[in-house]
Amino acid sequence: MYESLKTILSNIYDNALLSIIIAFVLYFIIKKVLFSLFERFINKNKVLFSAKRITNCVVTLLLLFFIIHKWNENTKSIIPYLSIFSAGLAIAMHDTISNFTGWIFILWKKPLAQGDRIQIDKNVGDIIAITPLYFTMLEVGGARIGAEQSTGRIIHIPNGKVLRNEIINYNEGFDYIWHEIKVVITFESDWQLAKRILENEINSIAGHYPEAAKKAMRLASKKLDIKQGKLTPIIYTQAIANGVSLTVRFIVTPRQIRGIESKIWETVLMRFQGEKTIQLAYPTTRFFQPEDSQC
Repeated sequence: MYESLKTILSNIYDNALLSIIIAFVLYFIIKKVLFSLFERFINKNKVLFSAKRITNCVVTLLLLFFIIHKWNENTKSIIPYLSIFSAGLAIAMHDTISNFTGWIFILWKKPLAQGDRIQIDKNVGDIIAITPLYFTMLEVGGARIGAEQSTGRIIHIPNGKVLRNEIINYNEGFDYIWHEIKVVITFESDWQLAKRILENEINSIAGHYPEAAKKAMRLASKKLDIKQGKLTPIIYTQAIANGVSLTVRFIVTPRQIRGIESKIWETVLMRFQGEKTIQLAYPTTRFFQPEDSQC
């Protein structure tokens, strides 16, 4: 019986077309079984997605290697025709090849990873999945929402774009970014008092970030040429057309920008409300009339 089974398997293996068909069937069965096991025993979504992605890549590569191996065994006499066919296929599948190359680049150079917040072209979002042909982002901001918060929309971007477009990564190496809030008060206001109020409030609300950012920067500087500068909050003063601009600059994690900004504004508005010498400015038009003019 063993010899008979061995003979049957040998005949199947020798038959290139039949063996490739069976390989495809096994490919889908193995993926389904492994994915089911992952969903049963892995509770964390991020780990689950990573396990599925890696399994999909490994099984797909094994299938491709097997098909190439069987193809080579049966194509020695048709090499010229195969060359012409391959050239035509490469032209027809240019985008697919570009996307697959982009996937290899992502795995090799790691310009982005699952969980990162990036901007590519005009799209900003958090990466939730990376596949051999495209990566998926949960959109942040955009035309519908004027702040860096999730819109709930999913964006699928071809991997080939990472080879042609610049990528702004909010998390690579250093998980903090600088953010600014501009507060404009009238020329008649006590801008020095307003600046002191802003300094106290920004240090109270976001003053703990610099210490954590310093530790993150020290770790990042071991991998990237990042020079540590001043990370504590700072306020810049500038006279503009309609008043005195006090620009609050502070460091924060990307996903907390809107919450921190809202908290700062609420506190500042309440503090300014109690100060008679401070008035927020807005675009106005003033008319001056000489005293000796006649109406």
